Parts: sequence; structure tokens; C-alpha cells
Amino acid sequence: MAQNRIKAVPVIFDSDMGPDYDDVGAITILHTLADKGEAKILATMASTNYEGVAGVLNVFNTTGSIGQIPCWQNIPTK
Repeated sequence: MAQNRIKAVPVIFDSDMGPDYDDVGAITILHTLADKGEAKILATMASTNYEGVAGVLNVFNTTGSIGQIPCWQNIPTK
């Protein structure tokens, strides 16, 4: 029986990661899908006032089995 191959869906993860935790769950699920070959993470980005968010995203993006994933942060103007 031939095994069906799932083509990885390309994803750019856009987040407003901050004091809430929904985006932590979302990026964790995304990395799980990528580890299974169901998603291909092209980049991660966040629009938030928290200046350390790029570092937070970088932790998720470099501790998995995928390797280096580009990370970008947009700090909204006031």
C-alpha cells in the first residue's frame, strides 16, 4: 500500500506575543507540525510594544530540530 505524502504548508507566523500566552501555544503547535513535516516555517514576526519579543521568538526558533528561522519585530509607533 502506497503511503500518502503530506506536503508541508509554508507558514509565516505573525504574532502579537506579549503578556498573554495564546501565541506561545500557537508557535509550539506550529513547531510540532514542522517537526512532523506538515508545516514549513518561513519566518516569524511580532507586532508588539515588548522590545524583547524578537529574543523570545528566537528561543522557539533555535531550540527545535529545524535550525535557524528568520525573526522580525515591528514595534508599533505611538
